[in-house]
Order: sequence, then structure tokens, then C-alpha cells
Amino acid sequence: MGEIKSEKMTIVLCSGDLDKALMAFTLINAGAALNMEVSVFFTFGGIDIVTKEGARREGETFFEKIHSFFARGGAESLTLSKYNLFGIGARATKVRMSRKYIMTLNDDISAAKMLGVKLAVCEMAMETVGVKKEDLIEEVDEVAGAAAFLANIGDARINYFI
Repeated sequence: MGEIKSEKMTIVLCSGDLDKALMAFTLINAGAALNMEVSVFFTFGGIDIVTKEGARREGETFFEKIHSFFARGGAESLTLSKYNLFGIGARATKVRMSRKYIMTLNDDISAAKMLGVKLAVCEMAMETVGVKKEDLIEEVDEVAGAAAFLANIGDARINYFI
């Protein structure tokens, strides 16, 4: 018999919104649980998902200083894309998730790593928003350019951009 080749799924995660990140990791972990080879590429806003809690960027340029002011870093600091209401919406969502025994985003990231998901962060976006490699959580596998990620996609049948 021939070797069974698993399906591949890739996700480019450019949103740092809590609801979008939760949805993305639901797909990521479902794919990995189905023995798919899953790769995630975090860029721009998505980098906040894999930045250490409370990491502040030391901005040199005007844009980096503005981004540093707004981006606190970490999955726990993310806000909702709609109805955030100065953070109340995100807190209410987390309370409802807890009451219904739904995993947190940090739990989802840990589960993804246990399932063998590969996490890469866009090097160019890191430079643009002032994030350094030491600001990233330990679950990140690599910092790579977009070309390296595209080369990794290969014959993936499932590709999402979130």
C-alpha cells in the first residue's frame, strides 16, 4: 500500500480581533484533530495574538510609537471586532465562554501546538509594527518572510485568510 498523505491547511491570520482569532483557532484545531498538516502565518494585527502578555514595543518611528500605545500584546488583551464597548464586550464574551466551558484563546494556542500545528510570524510585519523576536510567545516556531510561507503552502487544498 502507498503512504497516506494528509491534507494540508494554511491560515494567514492578519486580524488581532478576539472573535476572529477564536474562530480561526477553532478551524486550526479542528483541522489538526483531523490529522491535517496545519500552518498558520501571523501578520500585522494577528501578531498581537502571539505576542507575550503586556509586551510593549519600543517605538522608534511615529507609526511604531502609535502602535505601541494601542497594542498591549497577548491573547488576553484582544478586543472584539464589533460591540467591544471599551473592553466590556470582550470581558462579557470571556465570561460566557467560561460559563459554557469553552476554551480560552491561550488554551486554543496550547492545544494547537500539542496537535502539531506550525506557527510562523511575518518578519516584515514584525519590523513594521516594532515587535522583536523576544516579544513572541514560546509556541511560535519561526519568524519567516511571506515567500517562505508561500513556499511552505505547497499543495494545500484548504487556505484561509482571516
